Amino acid sequence: MGLAHSASLLGKTVPGQMWIKRTVLEMGGKDGIVVDEEADIDSAVEGTAQAAFGYQGQKCSACSRVIVSEKIYDTFVQKLGGADEEITVGPSDDPEVHGPGSAVGMRRF
Repeated sequence: MGLAHSASLLGKTVPGQMWIKRTVLEMGGKDGIVVDEEADIDSAVEGTAQAAFGYQGQKCSACSRVIVSEKIYDTFVQKLGGADEEITVGPSDDPEVHGPGSAVGMRRF
């Protein structure tokens, strides 16, 4: 089923339907976040940064693609660009910081 066909079906609502249809989308092995113009941009930026950089990005579900509505794209990118400055890097045993990774600096067996 093509993207255009899927989008046309997903975009239709039925009488009494309050929300958009919930979907699970295959994105070619890339874990993505979709942000539309109705989103709370600050919340979307925070969620994107956490999804991308949490666990140092070393998780199978780390965000690697963000699809943003053209109407809010510039604002979103500007805010996301500053989000990495708020990340504190430090020892991996400190829960308040982003550590260097699971094997870096640790004794290997």
